[in-house]
Amino acid sequence: MNSDEFENKILASKKSIGSGRKIHCRCEPVVDVYSVKLNTNSSESCDVYGDINLFDMKGDSNTCMLYRRQANQPQVIPPNHGYLRLQGPRKVPPLDKPFIAMDIREKTTGKSIVEGSTRLIKSIDNDDDVFEQFGKVSISSDGSGASATVDYLALRYAVFAAVRIDLLDSNADEVYDKPEDDDDDEDEEDKDEEEVLEVYGKVTANFSLYSTEEVYRVSLFDCSDESNMMELVVLGTDLSLSRSLLVVPPYSPLVIEVDLTDAANDDALIVNDSVSFEPDNLGYNQKFIKGSNGVDV
Repeated sequence: MNSDEFENKILASKKSIGSGRKIHCRCEPVVDVYSVKLNTNSSESCDVYGDINLFDMKGDSNTCMLYRRQANQPQVIPPNHGYLRLQGPRKVPPLDKPFIAMDIREKTTGKSIVEGSTRLIKSIDNDDDVFEQFGKVSISSDGSGASATVDYLALRYAVFAAVRIDLLDSNADEVYDKPEDDDDDEDEEDKDEEEVLEVYGKVTANFSLYSTEEVYRVSLFDCSDESNMMELVVLGTDLSLSRSLLVVPPYSPLVIEVDLTDAANDDALIVNDSVSFEPDNLGYNQKFIKGSNGVDV
């Protein structure tokens, strides 16, 4: 599916919701950090680690982790700049006065190259009656020469969506309703027979914005076909997503686009398709994609 076909699909879904029945959702104003670009100003690549958190000035209990790496598991940043691989949020952040704080360190020296915090502006903080507002802030430290650029989207009306993607054996009996097995001994015996997929590809979450009708994309999974980047997934379990909790406007469908390949099976295509979910507060919705080579999603 090319990009033009995909945009037509999601926009058509949006219009069908808007022109059909009314959808009632409980919403709230939310800010969503979708990228953090680290500018190292170095001609060489560097290994970094550290923390990035969202927090509320009204209380530390609302702290929400966006990025966390230990010194023994650093991220490699290419020369000059690169994007940090965000890992959150993984819980709903009830932020009244949202701030973002970070402490990013260089592995070799252990010293901070970017440290600080700044406020993120919510859509209701302005007098303008706008549904969506993009924002950009910068954080830097004196003396390091490095800085971080934070891009975020402020939504006046938003709902949260928790996403889980399972890779299922299409040949198994009752695979979609298989109960969990509590027999630990039996599980140990079956481990040697489990099929392990070496997964690479992309998964994105997509919705359209009200003001521009542009499609907004959030990366949930992005692994290359390099051997050290593939995700090992036991067939019948879920794919490890870089982000599972999404901020979505209630006036657009959420479209999950999945393009995955199995390197362990001679680079066989697992699936290349998408599913659409209408916004609601029901709490649970499940859809299946018929995949290729005996694997469904």
